[in-house]
Amino acid sequence: SVQLEWNAYSESTADTPPVSAPNLSTSASVEDKEILSLAMDEAAALRGELLEARKVIHTLKSQKEARESLSAQASGKLDLSPDVLRKAVQAPRDLTPGEVLVYLSAIAGERVRFLPSAWRSAEDSKHFEYSDRLIAMLDKLVFSYAPELASGVPDSEARRHFGNAYSAKESETVTLDASMRKERTFQLDGVEQLFVRHLSIGNDPGAVRGMRVYFEIMDGQVVIAYCGKHLSVVSSN
Repeated sequence: SVQLEWNAYSESTADTPPVSAPNLSTSASVEDKEILSLAMDEAAALRGELLEARKVIHTLKSQKEARESLSAQASGKLDLSPDVLRKAVQAPRDLTPGEVLVYLSAIAGERVRFLPSAWRSAEDSKHFEYSDRLIAMLDKLVFSYAPELASGVPDSEARRHFGNAYSAKESETVTLDASMRKERTFQLDGVEQLFVRHLSIGNDPGAVRGMRVYFEIMDGQVVIAYCGKHLSVVSSN
């Protein structure tokens, strides 16, 4: 009976513990119950250790990706192929968001930094249809908007470059919601950082016709944390 109950308990994953503790049949002996109780206590302790280990691994992976991304940008190893350059000049709409980031990184140098989360989100939106608008908007962000801020122009004036596509913050209902706040929190040098400034292309919730770019200006550098589909917002329903 202990073995049957333990099998049922152990089928749960580390992230989804059983709804309630297993119960032995009324005919089970006191010894059986004690054995199961000890096993459950040990399992709970191991479950906690596993979750903590996963957090550490996630942090280490994020730090490794950040270092690799910075190293690639610093050494100019990002692949700006002739094909990407040709499309950027002749047919920017044919670029993928990832290719837009490669192009911008190559021409902007240290003016811009892309976090690993930006590359991942851009890859997830590789079928986005309006990369011509994306590349034009990011060009304004790096070469017009950010320099004006650095020269002392207030944000209320510098934002004219984007029209209605720019938002300096999220609504209070978004920032106070834990899950939506988490979507806008990204790893920056091993530390979680909330990004609220963003640029918008379209309002489609999908990755094909909607795009959001979350960024901050840090020490004069444009830091882009996200370049992908519309993140969650409070439903109008």
